[in-house]
Amino acid sequence: MFDDYPYGGLCEYMTAPQYSLVKLPHNLSFETAARFGYLGTGYRALRRSGVGPGTTVLINGISGTLGLGCALFALGLGARKVLGTGRNVELLERVKKIAPDRIEVHQLGSEQSTDAWAKGLTDELGVDVVIDALGPGAPQSSMLDAVAALRRGGEQVNIGAVAGAVPIDLHYLMDNDIQLSGSVWFTAGQGQEMADLVEAGVVDLSVFEHRRFPLEDVNRAISGLENRDGGFSNYVICP
Repeated sequence: MFDDYPYGGLCEYMTAPQYSLVKLPHNLSFETAARFGYLGTGYRALRRSGVGPGTTVLINGISGTLGLGCALFALGLGARKVLGTGRNVELLERVKKIAPDRIEVHQLGSEQSTDAWAKGLTDELGVDVVIDALGPGAPQSSMLDAVAALRRGGEQVNIGAVAGAVPIDLHYLMDNDIQLSGSVWFTAGQGQEMADLVEAGVVDLSVFEHRRFPLEDVNRAISGLENRDGGFSNYVICP
């Protein structure tokens, strides 16, 4: 693939195989579609874990670049409740305002554990699915606490790549019929599904705040990433 298409993304023009293209509807801008790499990673994790109508899903790191997209598509796929964790209280409140009746948020590091909080919202049963979007710098304890929030027969999908060897109690997983898996990227078909959901009005991606830069300012754009508003900021190079 790289031999046939040896071009990077920061180009004025690039070629790609036809089977890898996604047709964008009129209500999906190129700036928003530029976010599909992150959005698609979360979408594939939601699909492979069976998130849909009646499902309760916990997104670890819901206010981040990966997590926010997961929340938007979980809502669109019909999840009954979307629970989310994060560290920044202001960002968590912004996430909750997207769907106040369906989203619940919890601050990591607070007095109550993620496990206890999630079970308190699910009649002590636990959530059906955990999507772990915490990055390599996150403590392993945050991931393990989310695993403990799963109901019997639940599934945890990791897309954030918490670093290091995480100690897992395999006996606990066996007794509770819990599945752990990883997920990366998405297919062109799933990308088209995402675009179709936006076209139908089922998924609303208008929460993203686009910060546009010309190609010659790419270094300034990269240096400004530290000042982003969690997953709400969308940095886009417009050649």
